[in-house]
Amino acid sequence: MNINEHRSLKQIPVDRLIPHPDNPRKNLGDLTELTESVKTVGILQNLTVTPAELVEGVEIPDDNAQYYVVIIGHRRLAAAKAAGLETVPCADVEMDRKEQLTTMLLENMQRSDLTVYEQAQGFQMMIDLGASVEEVAEKSGFSQTTVRRRLKIAELDQETLRQVSQDEGRQLSLSDFDKLAEIKSIKTRNKLLKDIGTYSFEYGVKGAIREQHRNEVIPLAKKQLKEMGATPLPETERYSSSYEDAGHINLDVWEPENGIKHSGRKNDELFYHIDHYGTLSLFQKKKRTVKKKSKEEIEKERAIADAQAVCKETTAVAYELRKAFIDHLPVTQKKLPILLKGAAIAISISATLYLGISRKTIARLYGVDPDGSWNVVREQTVEKAIANEDPMLLPQIIYTAFSDSDTNRYYDAYSGSYPHHTDNLKLDALYAWLSMLGYQMSDDERAMKDGTHEVLHRGDEK
Repeated sequence: MNINEHRSLKQIPVDRLIPHPDNPRKNLGDLTELTESVKTVGILQNLTVTPAELVEGVEIPDDNAQYYVVIIGHRRLAAAKAAGLETVPCADVEMDRKEQLTTMLLENMQRSDLTVYEQAQGFQMMIDLGASVEEVAEKSGFSQTTVRRRLKIAELDQETLRQVSQDEGRQLSLSDFDKLAEIKSIKTRNKLLKDIGTYSFEYGVKGAIREQHRNEVIPLAKKQLKEMGATPLPETERYSSSYEDAGHINLDVWEPENGIKHSGRKNDELFYHIDHYGTLSLFQKKKRTVKKKSKEEIEKERAIADAQAVCKETTAVAYELRKAFIDHLPVTQKKLPILLKGAAIAISISATLYLGISRKTIARLYGVDPDGSWNVVREQTVEKAIANEDPMLLPQIIYTAFSDSDTNRYYDAYSGSYPHHTDNLKLDALYAWLSMLGYQMSDDERAMKDGTHEVLHRGDEK
């Protein structure tokens, strides 16, 4: 429908105008400036309204007067009331429900101050009215990719989404919602949604993505193991004295094309066990008989292995967060002194803690093949380092000097003992530098750093 057709212009009393219950713009924002403008020059642009009896869900006063529902101009109406106007100019247009919602949505979708939550709700309304993604994109002016991204947001638990969107203490961004969309389980997405905009959100997302990958590759790993003739080992036998280790694979990062390799005897029967944290453990029967372990010994080994697995997972996720932060860090003039300080810190700890900087990593950062002749690699790397004019490489090169990895940790885990907290000067220095650049540690990272994480105290009462 063209709203310029079948319309009449009239002055309507403000107390006969009702805001539309499905207006996608829930928060009208600061009306101070608009109210002052209305007081000075009045309403310069007509509101668009429709008779109230045509709108679902509106309570109409029983006084025999004609009431109208606002389609376009909710902020102008609120400002007019605040300015003390008795009537406002309106274009009275008869619209059915679909026309009402489509008109409001298209009017509001392009507003820069519309929240992510409101925009997602608006696109979902258009889909619910029967529009396709292509039609929504064409009418709203957004790309189909953007529309699909917003519809992903609309799939989330609406009450939780509303609460986090209204929390002024959270800094929500579309990139956060894009990260959330990488997770296929809507249950997991809604769980993580509660932490969006907080320090712990990134940590939770990284962990969920690792778990998602793990769950996807476990059936493929089991298929390969079956083809190898490997037999599943029951949980009760995993810690018995009848078997010995033949290797371990972390399924959180394992790719099926890499295959399954083990360190055991080639012609002996192979057994396997996959724990809750994605570690595929391979076993073979021991050649000689040893003393059978008691039930208590087996239970203790299981508890220790579980605690060590939690520490390993927590450490690996924290490393992913640090690396991702550096990989996406924008280099600005303001950050240059902090980057220089980071280089000084890295050189200092490298000299005092005898860290070995990965020359292969440095070569790769400059686009040099690290596996060629070392003389050639060395010459090319130095040449490119001198000629480099890309400031985005600076943080990554400095970060490499800290020798960070997924085993850089705040705990010791000796064989047969519960993990316990330990100091890590190298990691302390790295976190100090990252914090200067704006990095925010998650709750789990802080707990591991200061030794308060529950997993570091599981052996206290044992």
